[in-house]
Amino acid sequence: MPAPLTAQQIALYMSKRRAGSRQEVAAAAAGISVSSAHRIDSGRLQPKAAKPRGRRRPDPLAEVWEQLLLPLLERHPALTPTTLLEHLQEQKPDQDWSSLKRTLQRRVQHWKALHGAAPEVMFPLTYQPGEIGFCDFTRVKRVAITLRGKPFPHLLFHYRLAWSGWAYGQIVHGGESFVALSEGLQNVLAACGGCPKSCAPIASQPPAATATAATPSTSPPATRPSAPTTAFPPAATTEVSPMRTALSRHRMAM
Repeated sequence: MPAPLTAQQIALYMSKRRAGSRQEVAAAAAGISVSSAHRIDSGRLQPKAAKPRGRRRPDPLAEVWEQLLLPLLERHPALTPTTLLEHLQEQKPDQDWSSLKRTLQRRVQHWKALHGAAPEVMFPLTYQPGEIGFCDFTRVKRVAITLRGKPFPHLLFHYRLAWSGWAYGQIVHGGESFVALSEGLQNVLAACGGCPKSCAPIASQPPAATATAATPSTSPPATRPSAPTTAFPPAATTEVSPMRTALSRHRMAM
């Protein structure tokens, strides 16, 4: 019975065939028969998978893994191999366990992969210039705003572009309303020179105490360059007319 083909022989034969050699020439170069070459070309011959290598020496942690280390890991899965190694040295000081540090690290890593807590999965969000802006109403926290010594109840309409970090704030007298939202959007789109493709409400963070209301910030975060104005579509589709704003105020007053 002929010896089974190795993966190297099959790879050499396939490389010769891709180079343009005939079947007989490629088979002779790889040291295989023409019938084996025909089976390779027809997809009926695959290399045998290598057998997994077993342990070639006794497990050095066999006596202590089940008795001492595994119960600790089950009670405290956050323990590190270094801590377990120190505990093992305290429990069995008659033996030097420092040479088994790498073996213990692999054993703990394998155990945590099978029985440990599931790792957190995070999906980073990336935005393009002019793609989306966020707006919402917020309150100034940790800062007391007063007028002539009396508290000044108000909200801030906060708008922020996702890519550049360009932000805008506007004082809103009273509570949240459609009129305040439309006025804030109208003013912010006029200030930035255009509108993004979409705008979504989101709970915004409290602005800094030194920020001036109704003044867009001119220093976006250093990690992001300022988004160019030309990246925004025209703002005509989201503009709110002054007539409609005045009519809405009149209806709310009634």
